[in-house]
Parts: sequence; C-alpha cells; structure tokens
Amino acid sequence: DGVPDCIDACPGFDDTIDCNANGVADGCDILAGTSVDSNQDGIPDECQCIADVNDSGSVDGADLAILLGNWAGSGVGDLDGSGSVDAADLAILLGAWGPCLN
Repeated sequence: DGVPDCIDACPGFDDTIDCNANGVADGCDILAGTSVDSNQDGIPDECQCIADVNDSGSVDGADLAILLGNWAGSGVGDLDGSGSVDAADLAILLGAWGPCLN
C-alpha cells in the first residue's frame, strides 16, 4: 500500500480498504481477529459470500449438495483453502446459511 512496514498499521495489507465500513482497515481486522478470513485471501469473510459456491446469491441446499458431493476431495467446496473439502468447510457453509449480504 506504499506505507513502509515499520510504520504501517497492518504490514502486508492495504490499509486503505475497509469493505465492512467499521472504520478499521480490513487487514487490521484480520490481524486483530475481529474479522475472519477463512480462505486467506486478505478479504474478511463478511465482505464475501464464499460459501455460495454456485453463485446464486444465497447459501442454501444447492451449495450444501455441491460441498457434500465433493467431500474429501479438493476444489469446489474447499472454502477454507485447506486442499480438502471437510468439516471445516461444512462449518463455514452452515455459518453463512441464507442470503448473501454483499
């Protein structure tokens, strides 16, 4: 972000982006643990709808079916980027159940 890390509020992150409009840069939210970044892409989960694997605008039974269909595999449904579709991904999906807010 052009700010030297020695004086940067959130080294390694762009301090100018605040997608959840809480007055704190997204990177600082992630570093402080006030925002979760399950897929480790530098964007807080509340600013994305990563569990909407079929891009329908909501997390629902269709997304659950896709995730379960890929269980123990990799790729679609690996919401946390661990390399495997597993219980952690299921927890993310169930936690995001409902319409996407962004």
